[in-house]
Amino acid sequence: MLERIFNRIKHGKVYTSDSPDDVCAICLENWTNAGPHGLASLSCGHLFGYKCIYEWLTGNDRCPECNATSNRKDIRPIRARNLKALDNSNEEGLKREIKDLKNKIKIIEEKNTKLKSQNQVLSIVSKYSQ
Repeated sequence: MLERIFNRIKHGKVYTSDSPDDVCAICLENWTNAGPHGLASLSCGHLFGYKCIYEWLTGNDRCPECNATSNRKDIRPIRARNLKALDNSNEEGLKREIKDLKNKIKIIEEKNTKLKSQNQVLSIVSKYSQ
């Protein structure tokens, strides 16, 4: 209880992530926006509760997610009022697909322009050959 009050004074209101997917891979608890279990990342980009990854790197020198070499200097606290991670992988895939389709349209339009000019030449030639 005293720790919670101390954290409130030190960090302001501490929010916990609502999503069951936003959990620390070490303790499997939701991370928070501040305090001992505030969100932190390593240079590889994986996210953990600060206290958990700090303690993990006391006895280990690798990220618990990807096994990349890591040490305590690599820990980066992430400051946020509210934490929400959105899965935008589908959106990114659709953006790539749109880009590819735009490139295909450009190629087709170039071919169409070339065919139109060839058609005009053939039309002119056919008029004079009759």
